[in-house]
Amino acid sequence: ALRLMLAEARAVGLEYVEITAKPGNPASQKVISANGGRLVGRFLEDAAYGGAESLRFRIDL
Repeated sequence: ALRLMLAEARAVGLEYVEITAKPGNPASQKVISANGGRLVGRFLEDAAYGGAESLRFRIDL
């Protein structure tokens, strides 16, 4: 699914996408990395979304 979304993002001219994953979800992190994602930071989600730590990845297109 991510690979298809990235193809769509390229088709509309985006230069990059940012995607997040939870630190405790290595499967998502592996999929993101396999599609060219690199970790660019950690942040705390808004309290409305639980305030948990998340990882931010960037995929250059």
